[in-house]
Amino acid sequence: VRCVQETAIKSGQGLSNETLVRILVNRSKDAWDFLSCIGIDLTAVTQCGGHSISRTHRPKNVPVGVAVVSGLKKYIELQKKSAITIITRCEAKELIINENKTKVSGVIVSHEGKEMQIKASALILTTGGFGHDYSSDSLLRQYAPHLEHLPTTTGKQAVGAGVKMARKIGAELIHMNQVQVHPTGFVDPKDPNARTKFLAPELLRGAGGIMINEAGERFCNELGYRDYVSSQIIKCCRPRGEYPQAISVILLNQKGVLLFGPTLKFYLDKGFLKIFHSLDQVATHFSVSLQGLQKTILDYKNYAKNGSDPYGKTVFPSIFELNDTFYAGQITPVVHYTMGGIKIDDKARVLRMKEAESKNLSEPIIGLFGAGEVTGGVHGKNRLVGNSILECIVYGRIAGENAALFATCLLYTSDAADDTPCVDIGGRRIIKKK
Repeated sequence: VRCVQETAIKSGQGLSNETLVRILVNRSKDAWDFLSCIGIDLTAVTQCGGHSISRTHRPKNVPVGVAVVSGLKKYIELQKKSAITIITRCEAKELIINENKTKVSGVIVSHEGKEMQIKASALILTTGGFGHDYSSDSLLRQYAPHLEHLPTTTGKQAVGAGVKMARKIGAELIHMNQVQVHPTGFVDPKDPNARTKFLAPELLRGAGGIMINEAGERFCNELGYRDYVSSQIIKCCRPRGEYPQAISVILLNQKGVLLFGPTLKFYLDKGFLKIFHSLDQVATHFSVSLQGLQKTILDYKNYAKNGSDPYGKTVFPSIFELNDTFYAGQITPVVHYTMGGIKIDDKARVLRMKEAESKNLSEPIIGLFGAGEVTGGVHGKNRLVGNSILECIVYGRIAGENAALFATCLLYTSDAADDTPCVDIGGRRIIKKK
């Protein structure tokens, strides 16, 4: 536990809220137990970029995100259907707050062409980050304009809607200029200039993949922090073909493929990776130096034998031979994650901006909670692989626990609600007692 906590704080480079990091790590076992209890397999363990030990849990046969989302969805549908109502195609527009901007009582949404209010004793924001925000009031342009030209791995829903709604009612924001550039987004040969790119997962490097430039040379510790690896690609690699940004080639052998697991087939089927039966084929296809590539393979084998290389790499999951079968594709740095967002406390309560500099402590906005990428403060300057889903589970559960506790207490202690029309959710309306 101490090792994982120290690594996360080191990765944050002095910006991480150490209390939030400590909670993240200390409750990670509870998060794993919860997911395992509802049938989500996380028994495979890997050491990935920036980690000092093998500690990233994942399924053996499917991507971890797919496993967690589909597993939770199935759990809700089978076990909690009577208690939870899911509304789709419903866009949140605005948070409902009192005149003093101290207490939230619901949200205004657009659903099936109509605007309506959903009243709630407590509200949890889990709307994600702003890595795909190219709108007229773009948060990406406002806080990290130097990255707006890069492609992104985030979906079109990652436009910072929750951050903007919370900011409008006076929520405090933190670390908004801290945007993570992931070193490996696949350059699709069929559409190299696509703005949205598939992530080349960290596990490709965790399973032993190496990265080379046009000279056939390695240029970094592939298991280093994401910001370091990204900066080395930009520094040591050049654009290729139609794509205007720096491109590297990622290379695995058969042992690495076995360590990665059967989900590699997805990337082969998509055309992001290709199979090559010789180094000569690799060099010809990607226009890299064969002589440089051969030297790189031999040097890498010697570094692995000696236990370290000139870039500080000490973990060598798979060793290459000149006559291996190779799996290779082109990758480029991409906007991947926004470390900044809404400021929360250790109970996942959203904090509001201080009204005066004399105030030393931020106060929570009553009834408003947040979890996941919509919030900031946990990861600081750089997020480690594995800590995003962990944050979602740990702080999602903390937010849920405290929102439920708050709403239950409110049910019996607060003033009666006003008579503003509201939507009946789940077939019932909670009437607050005096």
